[in-house]
Amino acid sequence: MDLDPDEVDAVRRAGLVHDVGLAAIPTAEHAFLADIEHPTIAAQLVDALPLHPSVASAVASHHEWYDGWGVPRGLQRDGIPIAGRVLALAAFAVEMSCEDVARPAWPLDRVTDEIGRRRGTQFDPDVVDTGLPALASSLAIALERSNEEEM
Repeated sequence: MDLDPDEVDAVRRAGLVHDVGLAAIPTAEHAFLADIEHPTIAAQLVDALPLHPSVASAVASHHEWYDGWGVPRGLQRDGIPIAGRVLALAAFAVEMSCEDVARPAWPLDRVTDEIGRRRGTQFDPDVVDTGLPALASSLAIALERSNEEEM
């Protein structure tokens, strides 16, 4: 998997803003709609910024699944922009590694095991094979730093 510098930058920038669309959706009563609609809302907001178009494209597609079962458009395989496929993996790993009101943070080995289980369904196998080692290493460092700060 080769990403050109614009795609790498798009993933980095999209990672910072990909969930901004959640702010436009009321919380409790529309939780299911939030998952479906926030990528589109966020992409519209990001598209209004002076950023490379692939940033909005990555944001719009970060909940698409490799096998086509994702939202909001049901894209699959190469129909999902590569920046969106990379962002999907990173966003999932970070989300599962962090505590949420609905569940505790998962340990890193559980996150990587789950990503492996979802390889080829939710996640692009090439992105998992290429990106997971670096992602796991980065998460381990971030989690270690977070634990040190709590002490």
